Amino acid sequence: MENIHGNLDSLEIKTSFFSLIYSGIVLLTLFVVYYIIGHLFFENKLYTDYEVKNNFVRILFSLVFAGSCSLFELVIFEISDVLSLSSRRFYWKLFIYFMLFLVSVVIPSYQSYYIFRFSRIHYIHLTFTIILYSLYALIFWKIAIYFPIYSKYAQPKDINMLTEGIGRVGIFGVTFMAILSGFGAVNSPYTTLSIFIKPISKEDINMAERKYQKTMENILMKKRRLLKLKEKYNESEQQNPKQSLSQLFNIFKPKTNEINKLNEEIQELEMFNRQLYQAIDELYIEKDKIAFSQTWQGKYNNFLGYFFSGYCLYKIVMTVVNILFNRIGETDPITYGLDIVVQYFQLNIDINVWSKQLSFIFIGVLILVSIRSLLIQIMKIFQNYSKALSPDNIVLFLAWFMGTYFLSFVLMMRMNLPPQYRTIITDVLKSIEFDFYQRWFDVIFLISALFSIVFLYMVDQLQKQKLILE
Repeated sequence: MENIHGNLDSLEIKTSFFSLIYSGIVLLTLFVVYYIIGHLFFENKLYTDYEVKNNFVRILFSLVFAGSCSLFELVIFEISDVLSLSSRRFYWKLFIYFMLFLVSVVIPSYQSYYIFRFSRIHYIHLTFTIILYSLYALIFWKIAIYFPIYSKYAQPKDINMLTEGIGRVGIFGVTFMAILSGFGAVNSPYTTLSIFIKPISKEDINMAERKYQKTMENILMKKRRLLKLKEKYNESEQQNPKQSLSQLFNIFKPKTNEINKLNEEIQELEMFNRQLYQAIDELYIEKDKIAFSQTWQGKYNNFLGYFFSGYCLYKIVMTVVNILFNRIGETDPITYGLDIVVQYFQLNIDINVWSKQLSFIFIGVLILVSIRSLLIQIMKIFQNYSKALSPDNIVLFLAWFMGTYFLSFVLMMRMNLPPQYRTIITDVLKSIEFDFYQRWFDVIFLISALFSIVFLYMVDQLQKQKLILE
């Protein structure tokens, strides 16, 4: 009997080992695919205009992208029950450790090193690198003092390097997520609904172009006048080479004053003309928006805009309710929505079965939309600041931002999963106070949404003033 039990235990260990190896091969293969996709995005989107490329920066960006996609992949595997439970649990921890190591050690230390790369003295370079990274590490470690990141029910044995790291990274990442979500909730209706399109006529564009042409003619006229004044100034200087400095100063003073005045006027007109050019460009953009809104595709986008606007409004209202009543939602949106539909239409369906299928679709769409929107934001940041700052430093920051964002996204995504699929995230991060992150997200989301409303209103008013072209 003991031999039978021993054989069964041995067989179970072998099965578990082979399952772990098989899962590792599958996940490694997919990791390589994600790495290649991240590498292609880096090459074809971020670094197209730059010849000097730092290979290590490129590798780090691609590794973070691949690690982030692998975490999302494990969420999908959890819902669809792909691979064994023990393998998923093991690789959950492995990928979280891997991502934490990148965003808390490798990227910040290399960023610190790269900032001082122009220092020719090695020990000074190394000293400043250590000081800067130590400052980051101090802030990263001490930030947990001010936030209740651990559950009050957490046991000391449950707090380890993984929960210490994810708890701190989550503070940064959830803040970024809330800021972007708050802005998106306000900006989405503003950019998609046709009611926000400004009415532009052909006459408005013609008037702006005439004004632009008239200003150009005025600039050319003043430049000709400036050229003539300079020629006269040079002729007078050549004809009176032996006069004293005081006499020369008195003769040339009115002319130099006039030259300076003309230069100032030309600069002001050129600045005004640049603003006019931008205003004309905006007029054409608005005109194209009006034309597009009349097409079937424009009407379809407008319909979707109303749908998403309703969702954004609902999200803002529910956030206010959650903050006022200190409420934390316990039911995922899929199960909650299905329950309402079943009760309203008196349907005889198995909610658990349907929630699994719909959760798979919902989480998949949520992941794709999140990756797409974050990559778009990364593109915008890179395009805006790559000329002013070192592109490599910007890419390192974006890699850190992406890793932090997606680690926190997995943390927050727990609330969007039905209870039976939250188990693995809860078990892996059992000492984390998930409710704190939900409340923190709600507060920052609301602040971001309110600031976005004020910001977009001010931008809209400024654009209206430009379009009037007074």
